[in-house]
Amino acid sequence: MVRPASFILDNKGIQRLARFKAGEITDAAQIASILSETYEWQDEWASGILDVIHSFDRRLAALRRIDTAMAKARQKKARKDQDTAGFQESTRETERRVSQRISAGRVPLQNRVNIASSQS
Repeated sequence: MVRPASFILDNKGIQRLARFKAGEITDAAQIASILSETYEWQDEWASGILDVIHSFDRRLAALRRIDTAMAKARQKKARKDQDTAGFQESTRETERRVSQRISAGRVPLQNRVNIASSQS
């Protein structure tokens, strides 16, 4: 016999079940109890509904793991970009100070030769 979905589980029942966190609903009898349904209803429908709930919970957990991994990857990239930018700025500042010292004649001749050879 075909029944409309609302005869099996109406919107209020869905809302009651949705209040539970993943993993809190563990068996068919619990579903029947939450929904105040009969043993006959439990025998016919509760196991199928439990399967749907568990399938949804597994998919949700997988999506959360993916989201967490992506967030960690974004954070890691941001730290790397920040470190790279800091290193580049530090390098530019060092180059600027060395150039100023060379221009001012404050670097001994031997060091000028070493600096010049390392730049080429």
